[in-house]
Amino acid sequence: MKKIPFALLLVVAIITIPFALQKDEDKIVYDNTPFITDTPFEFDECVQEKNSSVSATFPKQCKANDEKIYIEKITEPVNTNGWKLFRSDLGFSFLCPPSWKCQSFNENSVTIRQDHYLNISSFQLHKITQENFQQSLLRHPKYKTPVAWLKDLEAKKDIAVKALPETIKPVLGTDALNYPLYVNFTLDQIRIFETKRAEAVVVSGEKEDETSVIIPLNNIDVVLVTLFPGYLSDDPIIKAIISSIGP
Repeated sequence: MKKIPFALLLVVAIITIPFALQKDEDKIVYDNTPFITDTPFEFDECVQEKNSSVSATFPKQCKANDEKIYIEKITEPVNTNGWKLFRSDLGFSFLCPPSWKCQSFNENSVTIRQDHYLNISSFQLHKITQENFQQSLLRHPKYKTPVAWLKDLEAKKDIAVKALPETIKPVLGTDALNYPLYVNFTLDQIRIFETKRAEAVVVSGEKEDETSVIIPLNNIDVVLVTLFPGYLSDDPIIKAIISSIGP
């Protein structure tokens, strides 16, 4: 048997061993080790992160180790079990989410407050009755009741969004004028939102930076919800609140 010189074996070893080690190293690093990001991208990942903290708000919030906040994603249908029924002195009720504050604001409206979700801190529910109709944001002398006006708005009649001279009020102490809310409505933006008790009319403003939702309470009165910015009307939690409004 022909012997291989020791020097040749040494050269072969020097050349091949690093490649073998590199191959094993590649296998360990790329095949067996999962890719882990420095910060989580979603709420669920944040919850699983060691030493993260989760709030008791609704929706829940998770604070990661890098101090970033991740909010629990809420999808439809929203589970309203545990929501409290808020009965206002104005003659209507709705479901109030946990950790949100629902309270009477004045003789005609209720305020819903929160400080941990979306791009708002509060919004109001206004009750428009036959008695306060002509002094309200929806005032219109061509109609006797808010519901009569709402029916024409739903039918996309131009008269429903026409500001008549008697509806335009001066702002005390200024040269400005106060117009009814519907002058900013765009009729082709009207859509119907099915609540648990009635059909609500949803309409966006010309600039789409606000959206109004009008819910009939009975054959006369309505509840007006105005949201800034306008996209909030499509948020699952806001929709669940509005859907629960009723007598």
